[in-house]
Amino acid sequence: MKKILFCLAAGFMISACKPCQAEEVTYGVHLGTYHLNREKDFKEFNPGVYISTKDFTVGAYENSWGRGVVYAGVNTKFLGQIDCLAGLMFSEYKLGEIMLAFSYKIPGTPVRISYLPSKPHAEYDTQALHLSMEF
Repeated sequence: MKKILFCLAAGFMISACKPCQAEEVTYGVHLGTYHLNREKDFKEFNPGVYISTKDFTVGAYENSWGRGVVYAGVNTKFLGQIDCLAGLMFSEYKLGEIMLAFSYKIPGTPVRISYLPSKPHAEYDTQALHLSMEF
């Protein structure tokens, strides 16, 4: 719960800052993740929230091990239609872990599908597809 409150406070700071006032702010809800590695016992319901502008995203969610994570990153376009988020994740067991996500918002819907590549040097495959909704 503390992490979700942190995310909301960070989002408020993003939406209140002068350079961001001209930008549209998007609010999103993390829903679930389909892990390509079906041998691990990953949780696939990963509730959370995020707030995003054209340039930045901050968020919090419950990861696939049931632990809270807070993240912040920079948004950019990849191959025109694909959004890319590169940043850092902070949790109770890892501080400042690098994160990367590629996503596509389905036009005319609130649905965003993300591809989460496997983490470098991971002892097992962590690739996943993630579902979120935006408002």
